[in-house]
Amino acid sequence: MYIYDRTFLGGQSEVFEPHLLGEFRLNRLPAKVQQRFSKVGASWRDALAEAIGSGIKNPNVLADIIFFMQYPGRMTAGVGKLIDRRESDFVKLRAEWILYRTIANGLLKPATAKPICDVFLPAIRSGNYENYVAGQTTGLITLMINGRSSGVSQTEAFDSMQKTVESLGRNDSIYLANWQFTPTDVHLTVRRPDMKTWGDLLKNKARNGVRIRIIISVLPPLGSTFQTDLTLIDKIIGELPLAERDNLKYIASPHPANLIASHHQKIMVVKKGGTTIGYCGGLDISFNRTPDKTPGGWGGWGPNFVWHDIHAKLEGLIARDLEKEFVLRWNREKDKSTGSKLSGWKGFEKLAQTPVISADREISKNIHKLQMLRTVTVGTNPQDIRRDDIWQGYFRLIGCATRFIFMENQYFHEPRMADAIVKQAQAQPDLIVIIVATSKSDDPVNIYTEHCLALRHEFFARLFAGIPKSRLRVYTKFTAMVHSKLIMVDDRALSMGSANANPRGFFLDTELNVMLDDAEAVTKFRRRLWSHDLGVAEPSVATWSVSDFIAKWDAVANANQGKAPDKMTGEGLIPFGPRDVNGGKSRVIQDLWC
Repeated sequence: MYIYDRTFLGGQSEVFEPHLLGEFRLNRLPAKVQQRFSKVGASWRDALAEAIGSGIKNPNVLADIIFFMQYPGRMTAGVGKLIDRRESDFVKLRAEWILYRTIANGLLKPATAKPICDVFLPAIRSGNYENYVAGQTTGLITLMINGRSSGVSQTEAFDSMQKTVESLGRNDSIYLANWQFTPTDVHLTVRRPDMKTWGDLLKNKARNGVRIRIIISVLPPLGSTFQTDLTLIDKIIGELPLAERDNLKYIASPHPANLIASHHQKIMVVKKGGTTIGYCGGLDISFNRTPDKTPGGWGGWGPNFVWHDIHAKLEGLIARDLEKEFVLRWNREKDKSTGSKLSGWKGFEKLAQTPVISADREISKNIHKLQMLRTVTVGTNPQDIRRDDIWQGYFRLIGCATRFIFMENQYFHEPRMADAIVKQAQAQPDLIVIIVATSKSDDPVNIYTEHCLALRHEFFARLFAGIPKSRLRVYTKFTAMVHSKLIMVDDRALSMGSANANPRGFFLDTELNVMLDDAEAVTKFRRRLWSHDLGVAEPSVATWSVSDFIAKWDAVANANQGKAPDKMTGEGLIPFGPRDVNGGKSRVIQDLWC
């Protein structure tokens, strides 16, 4: 049933062809493998060992064995039902099968050989927004932490974005796409005597001839609590001289499935002379993301609340991929804006990406291997999924892990991802898993929230049932809302961006992540992040071996329990009891709501 995906390989159409004469037949396998096949649980490892020992070296055949052992209901009279694109679970099954092929490759390689494991997706070259996959490229990524550790606030991303915008002059440009955009509520983190907020900064730049184009997400009806107040944006623009208002322009963009979906990207692309700089991650330019209260005196961080997030600055060729994403989105959505057409505007022009120049290829700004990944859908049905690249990227990372998997995320609502982690832990007996989940939420309490909590309970129940306690830990932060969206494996590779680890992030909302494959950069960031999370000096973190990780995390989490917030170290890390989280999962509610 081997999937041969020509789009996956860069073609323009998708064709799925099985191997082994077009089908999976149990009677083609050696007798000992057939005997193992009827077993359940983790016996797939024994079946694979028998198959490899019998001379089967094709990873696609081995992937089929694992797959059909997980889905015995797909077997009829010894013949396996192949994955069909028309199945409602197609994208999940495809990623799962590719994970099994990665596992098989890992088991086939000699113990001393370099791992056969590629975290990058093949490119699809297309000018169509819904179809393209940006190829593996190069760039310079600077990973930044937003939060407060042991009483000290860090606002690296906002500081960096502010300084970059401040450096712009006439004929430079800013492209912004946010899920929620409230610039009048966000104080500048680098103080200035002449302006206070991001609204002031953007207005100042528009007055000085910087062209600013913004895509603001129109949230679905159930997200109205977080809906951007466009009248505040209109007020900023209205304070500009009439001749300069066209410099600051926005579109209010509903998702094609706006009843439940939204555009969730948080990106900024700056064109400064001939240089392109990009930003992406979990941070909107919106309230509560920074320590200060809003100009109205509400929000901000207190003793029991801090906004923990991860954002990145991108330079070199990878920044041009972010530019393409914004340009294609703007052109796709500009004529569907639900916002007002303000006086002084010349209409919503069609944007064009500027050609790549030598500055984009500068060696010092292209030292990391990177890839931009997206989630794109046009509706709520499985056939409406156009890009599930972030989901596939997660499975590639999980399949490459041999030493540890580390995740920080606001949501863990996709149980099939838990199954993938369990399978990898079964394949790699030394693998440990550390997860940081949030126990704080700004979600309204309703039937949908309860449904999502049930999915989270199921996610963690599957993890704890499938991985020994000695190799698995889950933590939360007493003082922090964990809003980051990060998966990191083996001090080798990571994915970060706007996508939560839930059905919305992987299969519904418009999302953007970046994949990084660079051992030095990933290791350096892990040490910085863990120093922040735990309140332990970075040089000390650097001395830890993988076998130390769980004990070191436990020491901080256990010591923080029962203390007042201002006495906790790091960001208030404590143990998390996910099995105590229950919800009322409803059959009438789609998991996509979560």
